[in-house]
Amino acid sequence: MSTNAPSDDGEFKYAAAVIIAIVGLIVPAVLAMVLARQDWKASEIATVVGSFTTAVGTLVGAILGVQVGAAGKEKSEAIARRALAALPPEVARQIAQ
Repeated sequence: MSTNAPSDDGEFKYAAAVIIAIVGLIVPAVLAMVLARQDWKASEIATVVGSFTTAVGTLVGAILGVQVGAAGKEKSEAIARRALAALPPEVARQIAQ
């Protein structure tokens, strides 16, 4: 059975961040247009839209920040494993303790 689901958790997080970012751009634009048609003041519109975009920016930043941090950790652990494997076994055991 074939699905269009992302193959791993990293891809899912990236896709979620992209979806949140797109929604975060569309919703404030629509909201600003609706509020402008209802004769809201520019300062009131800016306050409402700014609050929304702040929340979306925080979510996208958190999701992508965690993903980038996890990728960096995996890469550094792989380098450390290769470095330990290149050492003589007794030295590697001393370092790993």
